[in-house]
Amino acid sequence: MAPVVSSSELAPISVVTGASGFLATELIKQLLSKGHNVRGTVRDPAASAKTAHLRALGDALPGTLTLVAADLSVPGSFDNAVDGATYVFHVATPADFESKDPQREIVDAAVEGTRNVFGSVEKSRRTVQKVVITSSIVAVYNLFGSPTNRVFTEADWNEESKPDAGGLESYAVSKVLAERVATELADKAGVGLVHINPSWILGPVTPPIGVGFSVQTILKTLFEGGADLPQPAIALKVDVRDVALAHIRGAEIPSAKGRYIISHETTTSVRTLTNILKKRFPGLKFGDGEDFPPQRVVDTSKARKELGLQLIPLEESLVDAALTEFQLGIATPQRV
Repeated sequence: MAPVVSSSELAPISVVTGASGFLATELIKQLLSKGHNVRGTVRDPAASAKTAHLRALGDALPGTLTLVAADLSVPGSFDNAVDGATYVFHVATPADFESKDPQREIVDAAVEGTRNVFGSVEKSRRTVQKVVITSSIVAVYNLFGSPTNRVFTEADWNEESKPDAGGLESYAVSKVLAERVATELADKAGVGLVHINPSWILGPVTPPIGVGFSVQTILKTLFEGGADLPQPAIALKVDVRDVALAHIRGAEIPSAKGRYIISHETTTSVRTLTNILKKRFPGLKFGDGEDFPPQRVVDTSKARKELGLQLIPLEESLVDAALTEFQLGIATPQRV
């Protein structure tokens, strides 16, 4: 009699770096729902406060979850996680917008981290079918400097941002360079490669802590009544669930390759966001914010055609983000 093979043994093995973050958590949730064997990398798997939400997902969903210790700055650190993997989702990235040494702590660290992940991919290239990298819309164009009278595509690159400028500019440079290094190393290893370039990510929050700048700063400010936000940085938006799904389809669709802009194509103002919140939560106090007419800035037809994405409406994403931030105590609503 032939040995019985369990469904979990046949399921893909998917590695997700930076597992405790906002996007990575949603990605892990969707992978587990599909029955994948997920290996999530974190610096300290024993840090229960930072991983409890992941373990809860692992207990509740069909797939299996293993948390593996890894550090972007340590060569060979991802070997155990990547060994025998089918897909590698490299989500983790340095994003310290308050860094006093952005060249070293953001730009160089992102490139080094990408190299270290691919060092492990190289060792497991017989099993790894696809690497999917989380990049950003800021690698496509400079939000604060590019002309607004044109439409950008995956063929465009942000060549304007400066590595030592700090904040979002250094982050943009880190994404451009990490993409280019990943392309070089994927070609060398002979593995498929996809880059996902999302705009500002919003939507429902799963982890109560460690959810990053978007959730704990920008969204929190908005939901607590503030409206003085960096308008260029959040003019284009997308739901975290769509970004996670784009990662998965980029991995699983054999023909998927290259860059994919994942975003609503037309800008929306802070005033549009606050108007949505005022309508949905009439008993709460929100600011007004800057207003301006919508403008189509990016062409996302490649993602629609090749990944089959139909994006969640902005209003749904914003309301779901607010509800979960209120429920988790990340944001404290202000009563009228």
